Amino acid sequence: MLVQGRVSCPYHPELISYLTVELHDLDPLPWEIDDLMGRSHTFENGTFQVSGCGSDLGPSNTPDPYLKITHFCPAKNTKGIPLKARHLKVDVIPVFLPNILKLGRIRLDDDGY
Repeated sequence: MLVQGRVSCPYHPELISYLTVELHDLDPLPWEIDDLMGRSHTFENGTFQVSGCGSDLGPSNTPDPYLKITHFCPAKNTKGIPLKARHLKVDVIPVFLPNILKLGRIRLDDDGY
C-alpha cells in the first residue's frame, strides 16, 4: 500500500520537516506486536509518502493499517515546544496498489485530522 499526505503544525511550521512517519499493521492479540510495514520522513514542506506491505495469518484476517507520526508540535492551547517527542496515530483504510491513499492535511496539534 502507498500512503501520501501532508502534516501541519499551525503555530510552529518549522517543526514539520524530517519527521518520522511509520506505516504499521495493528495486531490486536495480546501476544503479538504491531508489524512495521514501512517508514519514511516528511519533506521540508511537510509532505510525505510511505509504502509497505502487511499480511496476517488466516483467510479472513486482513491488515489493519495505521500511521504513527513522531513529532514535537505542541498540543492546542499549550505554550512552548514539548521536550519529549509526541506520537500521533492515524487509522487508515487498506488500499492496495496501484491505488494510492491520499490523506491530505494532518494537523499535529490535534488528535487526528
